[in-house]
Amino acid sequence: MMSNLKKRLQELPQQQVDLIVLQTDLRTPEDKAWFQDNLIDKVKTPWILSKFEKQAEETHQKLAMINQSLNNAKASNGNLSFATPVMKTDFGADLYTVSDVEASEVLSSMRETFKNKALMLDFWATWCGPCLKDFPSSKKIHAEVKDEPVEFIYLCSSNGSTEEEWKQRIAEFQLDGTHLYVDEKIEAELMTMFDSRGGFPTYAFINKSGAYKPGAVSRMAALDRGQFVNLIHGK
Repeated sequence: MMSNLKKRLQELPQQQVDLIVLQTDLRTPEDKAWFQDNLIDKVKTPWILSKFEKQAEETHQKLAMINQSLNNAKASNGNLSFATPVMKTDFGADLYTVSDVEASEVLSSMRETFKNKALMLDFWATWCGPCLKDFPSSKKIHAEVKDEPVEFIYLCSSNGSTEEEWKQRIAEFQLDGTHLYVDEKIEAELMTMFDSRGGFPTYAFINKSGAYKPGAVSRMAALDRGQFVNLIHGK
């Protein structure tokens, strides 16, 4: 995508650059920084330039935060038998990769590891706009139920998502919880087990008694604390 955009920008007449700046909305801070750094000298309209410079400053601040979070991460011994530990961040994210294992083993091991806890499963991909849009709501509800027996588990598909992009998105949103970078075949099998049609994001909820509740969560933004606590305890 970025290579095509770069080619288009090089071919643009000067008078169209300001319009492109106003209309372009890129998803990741990395892409935004590249775009802003390559166009900032070409913007001529004063008010657009002022706005663009402010956006560029905010983007680079976010990138610095992402890089600092990843640099501060520590090695993780991990406690998941089916996964390979990657790192543990200072904001409470525990990262693992998952491959060469049966989907059924992943699910049973998660339930055993987090015994007597509800599981909030979030199936996502780094390129999925709606997934990223729902992350702030997920972070908010997670903070609101810190005192409840529930584990938030984010399962990122390797389909179209690199491991580096996965780490960057977790750091960008400062998402605590358990994070799995999952081989796309295993992820698809897991989603099928929950009767998913294969789209992202997909949410699956298992209460603290181990009962799967189909359709309990469709969007994290739609949840409030009271509703979620009732789900956790099977009410």
